Amino acid sequence: MQLESPTHIKDLSFKKVPFPFDAKQRAIKGNLAYTAPFRVLSDEGVAAARRDLDRNQHLAKSNPRATCYVRGLGYASRFHRGLAYDPTLTKMLNRLARDELAIHDMTMSISHTNVGQTGTGRPVDAWHTDSFEYVLVIILSDIEEMQGGTMRVLQMADASGEMFKELTIKGVPDDLVECVRYGGAGDACFMQGSKILHTVDAVLKAREPRISLVNSYMSLHPFAPDKMQYATYTQAGFI
Repeated sequence: MQLESPTHIKDLSFKKVPFPFDAKQRAIKGNLAYTAPFRVLSDEGVAAARRDLDRNQHLAKSNPRATCYVRGLGYASRFHRGLAYDPTLTKMLNRLARDELAIHDMTMSISHTNVGQTGTGRPVDAWHTDSFEYVLVIILSDIEEMQGGTMRVLQMADASGEMFKELTIKGVPDDLVECVRYGGAGDACFMQGSKILHTVDAVLKAREPRISLVNSYMSLHPFAPDKMQYATYTQAGFI
């Protein structure tokens, strides 16, 4: 681990809020849209994550949304399982979300990893909202000199449900999109992905494929609404 704080978050009104929060901001619950990128893994941590990913390339699949992804590392890798349950990381994410969270209990989703190959002409991940309430997205590859592969986020407080269907028809307005630029391998962005529509552009040119690890989190409040989304790819209607 090389856990550092982000400089700020964007709240659900898409205003920049400096981090660490002051007393007034700490009292506001569940208002996270997404964070500025911040360091989570050291170079050694990135290398360990990559080694166990390489050992499990036989798990790689594709679907209409993503060109290549790997699932099941929560079962196949002690390192990835340990990262998901690391208490220091979870404590940091709780502070950023201003909520009490835990790694989602669907173990198959631990270290869901997207691999954006160069020159496919397809987005690494199409416009979507996440199936899980909160997601932590960690870059595991060398992105220096990469062309494309940018994560883009729609500045809209809740683009799920009927709003998602409307955007599927009308398209995403460019003037409401912000690009999130990671510094390099080991950096992460934490977001309330169940509400925020986001995509990763096609990789046009790069030293290696764009590899991003995604861990999903849920609220521990017993009476909080269940935001888990269940849909087939046909039902979801990816943009």
